[in-house]
Parts: sequence; structure tokens; C-alpha cells
Amino acid sequence: MKLPGINFDSPKYTTLLDNGYPANRLDVAIIGDGYTAAEQQMFNEDAQAVVDAFKSIEPMRSYISHFNFHRINVISNESGTIDTHVTPHQKPNTALKTFFSPMAERRLIGPDPWVMLVAKASGAPWDKLLVIVNAPRRGGATLLSMTVGYASRNSRDFPAIMIHEAGHVIAKVIDEYVGDLPDIDFAENWSLPNFLPWPNVDTNWKRPKWWRWLTPDTPRPTPNVQVNEDVVGAFQGAVYTGKGVYRPQRSCMMRQHSDPFCVVCTEQWLNAIYKRSKIADGFSPAYELTDTPLVRDAEEAMTFRAHVLRREDIKTTWRIKKLEQTRWRRRQITHDYLSFTTTLPANKVAGLTIPTAWAVECLMEDATERIRTPSVRSRTKQKHRWYVITR
Repeated sequence: MKLPGINFDSPKYTTLLDNGYPANRLDVAIIGDGYTAAEQQMFNEDAQAVVDAFKSIEPMRSYISHFNFHRINVISNESGTIDTHVTPHQKPNTALKTFFSPMAERRLIGPDPWVMLVAKASGAPWDKLLVIVNAPRRGGATLLSMTVGYASRNSRDFPAIMIHEAGHVIAKVIDEYVGDLPDIDFAENWSLPNFLPWPNVDTNWKRPKWWRWLTPDTPRPTPNVQVNEDVVGAFQGAVYTGKGVYRPQRSCMMRQHSDPFCVVCTEQWLNAIYKRSKIADGFSPAYELTDTPLVRDAEEAMTFRAHVLRREDIKTTWRIKKLEQTRWRRRQITHDYLSFTTTLPANKVAGLTIPTAWAVECLMEDATERIRTPSVRSRTKQKHRWYVITR
């Protein structure tokens, strides 16, 4: 695909972190705007800084094996971004046409459909897009569609700003800071039916949507004081207003870039990760043909394995049964829980060995304490079954 005004380097994209099959990874593509041909090395370093931030911030750090990262080099004719908040107005000719919103000085955004079209033309595998803009001042934002995140490189903490924007794009959580909208004084401490679509904010402090995470005996609304730093409650002030809207914890990266993600946003990150990836890449032994059972000699030791992306917190259950039986027999695993060795006998009638059909099943789920919502836990589950005929 050839796009007007777009010049890709060769190759069109570069993989910065390759953890395996894109079909079983959350692929993030990082693309630059406002970088000229002479500034491509600067963009390369900026893109790596974003990947390094993912590697260092939880929960992405613990689940980094579920990610692939790709860099898309796009050459702009001029440096910078469109900015009508400065004098004189800046209107450089850039590849992605990013701009500071005329309605909000710090909101640096772009035309999402064009950005996605350019990313598609690059040939990079991607599920989510992040755009680093070579803007001369601090800024970042995500449009309400929450499909592409933008951040200016010209701020000391720009990788953290990009992680915040990735919270919108990937985890689908909303801002928890205040100040952009006026406070509605009469709404202070109100508890209304929830009408907000995002998982980390609520208008109902009596039973917020994160009720499973609430710290016992914590008052609600929860006082915004240091002693409550680690509790989960209903802290007033979120989604740009200080009255009538509540967040789960006092601090969160969706409120302040220097803070870690709160427990609710963390769980939503894991929900997003398991939407795009599974616990295991595959299982062995593999079937030679689809749906063809394995054939083995009776009493021959067989080892079954799950090839997982990460080992921590993975709960595994192995079970076997004869296909003529209705109940599974659970087996206690006394060694590496990701593999299971067993012998499967054959039936004998009048001294003759009769081929016998067996099913061996591996059931896995992520048992991390970072998940409490059943629908999220269910998303982590993975099952594989082998059919074996012994003779």
C-alpha cells in the first residue's frame, strides 16, 4: 500500500521485542510523528525508552512475555506538530498530522484513522498503537474512542506519560485526575446509580463496581488522607471533576504519572492482556493430524507438557479417564506442574490386549491475586485435551 506523503525507512518496521507468535501476543506498534529523516535515530531511542518503561512498570513487567513491540519509522518533512496555542502558530508538515487540540492546550492528539492506515501500510503486526510526537513541549492524550495513544517526547517523564496513555488504549481505563471540569458543589458525597462506562470510576460509592476489592471497614466516601494510601475504597474526585465521581484508590497512574496503577486498573490490564493472549503457546505431544488420536503401546510412559508464556501464578490441573467412563480421575502432580508423566494401560480380555481409548486433559488458569473479578479470571483459563489409544 502506498500512501501520499508517507516515506518509510527500509525495513518498514522493526521488531523491538519478540516474545513469540503474534497470534498469541499483545502486539504494540510504536510510531513516530514530526521526526525528519535526520531525526530517525532519536525516534529509535525514544521508542526503546517506551518499551523499557513497559518492562519496568507493573503489571506489564510481570507479563512482558505476553507482549511484542514493533517500531514503525515514518519520515516527516518537518519537525514538530501543529500547535495553535503558541505565537506564531506552528503548522509543520508532518506525516501523521498530529496536533495540540484547539480546545485544550496540553492535549496532543491526531487523526486516528489516518494513523491506523499508515500503521497497516507498514506491514507491522499490531493490536494497539502508540504515537510518539516530536513536539517541542509537553503533551499527550487519547481521543474518546481510546484507540491510539499520543505523547510528546519533550518532557522528562514522557515514557510514563505514554504508559498512562496506554492505560486508555490497552486497558480501557479513564483518567482519575480532576481540574478540567468545574466541580458541582451540590453533588459532593452524592451516591447515584452508576452511568459511567469505565471500570475504574463510579458515581455510586455505596456499592462501587470494584466492590470485590474494597478494604473491610473502610469508610465511604473514603477520606483522601495519607493513612488511606493503601486501602481500596471510594475516593471522591475523578474524570476531571472533584465532586460526585469516585475512584478506587488514593493514588494511581491514571491520576498521577509517577504513581503505580491501582488494583482495579491493574486487573483491567490483565483483562486486556488475556483478551489478546493465552497462558500457553502450545502443548506437546502435538497431533500429527488434526483430531487424530495418539497411538501408544500399553504401559509406555508418556509425558504431556504445556508450553507457557510465564510460570508464576499458573494453576494447573491434570486429569485422565477412559472414554468409556463418565468421571475424570485427578492425578496429583509431584514434580514440574507444567508437565505430566503417566502410563496408560490397555484392557485385556482372555489374555488378549484390547485397544483402549483415553483422554488426558490439562486445565490451566492464572491464579494471581491481582484478579478478583470472575469474568476476568475466566478469561485467563485455557484447556487442552489429548486423545490416546493404547494397544
